[in-house]
Amino acid sequence: EQNFPEFVRVRPLILCNYETIPGLVFNGVCYHHGGEVNYVLQTKGIEKPTAAVTAKESDHSIPSGGTVYKSVLVGFKFDPADPVSLFQEKAVNKTFDLKARSLEYFPLAAILIVGFSHGIISVYKEERANKTNEPLLLNVAKFKATSDRVTKTLVNSARSELYVVGRSNKLKVVDMTTWTVREVVKIGTGPILGIAIEPSLDLGVSCTEDGKL
Repeated sequence: EQNFPEFVRVRPLILCNYETIPGLVFNGVCYHHGGEVNYVLQTKGIEKPTAAVTAKESDHSIPSGGTVYKSVLVGFKFDPADPVSLFQEKAVNKTFDLKARSLEYFPLAAILIVGFSHGIISVYKEERANKTNEPLLLNVAKFKATSDRVTKTLVNSARSELYVVGRSNKLKVVDMTTWTVREVVKIGTGPILGIAIEPSLDLGVSCTEDGKL
């Protein structure tokens, strides 16, 4: 404020808060201007209770515990009359027995792409119920794109391709007509930390852990 007052003339304000069950981690929020539904993706780790299991060969107990993950995809109706409250009436509520990692909405085709652990991708298309005209998410495809967890997905509409990034330096190119991996492209020598594309310019930008842009 003292050294660069010109940068703080317009202050960002908190317009809304969304509180949910304690322990849920937000992995993605999709808000698209003019859209009817806004989506929130969350994950929660649940500790399994430890039970004493006695081994047959000996008398010592083996603890059975660990963590299982539940993910929730919630779609909230957007009310133009109250644009400040982004998260209001629930329209969609889906749960998964996987750890969610990424969320992307592609408005041109009205599809939602969810990335999970173990390299699994789920693709949903927005539809409307015939009688009630309520928004629905229909499962279009579910496939394994990589051996590791999905950290980022990008849609290239000009090429009808889906780009999937995991924790390595490999970019998986998925054909969106068949939902199969078409090719694998290596970028840099370290894991991909960030990636963006601009289909209209046929241009992509990425940064990797080895310091390369």
